[in-house]
Amino acid sequence: MKILAIDDQQLILLSIQKKLTESGFDVCISETGDKGIVLYEQFKPDLVIVDINMPGMSGLDVVKHIRLNKGDDTPILILSGNTDEQVIVDGFDLGINDYMKKPVSLNEMAARVDRILGIRNLPERRIPVKTNQILQQYCVGIVIPCYNEEERLSSAAFQQIATENLGYHLCFVNDGSTDNTLEVLNRLKEGNEDRISVYNCEENGGKAEAVRQGMQHLAKDKQFDYLGYLDADLSTDFRDFDELVRTLENSEFKIVSGSRI
Repeated sequence: MKILAIDDQQLILLSIQKKLTESGFDVCISETGDKGIVLYEQFKPDLVIVDINMPGMSGLDVVKHIRLNKGDDTPILILSGNTDEQVIVDGFDLGINDYMKKPVSLNEMAARVDRILGIRNLPERRIPVKTNQILQQYCVGIVIPCYNEEERLSSAAFQQIATENLGYHLCFVNDGSTDNTLEVLNRLKEGNEDRISVYNCEENGGKAEAVRQGMQHLAKDKQFDYLGYLDADLSTDFRDFDELVRTLENSEFKIVSGSRI
């Protein structure tokens, strides 16, 4: 069966695509509503998953196109951080089948998809469950400056945060290291390219300069709602970032300071 997922944040899209592909679905993704409509016509999905708040054509506009313009009853699941009651009611009035509020676990999302499509979760369809994989309400870019961190970066902690924290993109900045830090970082990125990037500074300029360059690098990617930084010793828990994001949600400031706030 075919599923079309539409969301303006690549981190969310790729996580959805990976989970549903592992569950046996043919998944097509789009980062805009306009492109999503084109893919909808071409791909002819059995289910559409769409975000609400997107630049240009919103998720509700996509729903209107499918339900009103096309008169199509293809199942629609809204997956959004928008908790406005009227928006949710408007979605159901337009004929959506379900509304899931971020943050939400990938496992729950997959279960809702199965329910909408009338698929029984038979043993042969089950795959190993990865715990704590949550689709966050926001996408956060995290800069981690690294200078001669070869041994520390080899730990399992970094692999764990790369797989469990789906709402975060980690940008490791190699600050002119003289050991094998850059090689270790590139290995760490393998298989996690959507959630890990490596920015290389050939000369050591100090932590502040490494953070500055990493921030400038991430700022070019429009999918991030917030930017922050961590020390390579991971002295700040990622839950602290979640708390900071909630605090700054209604603020005009979009820079979050992480370790040793």
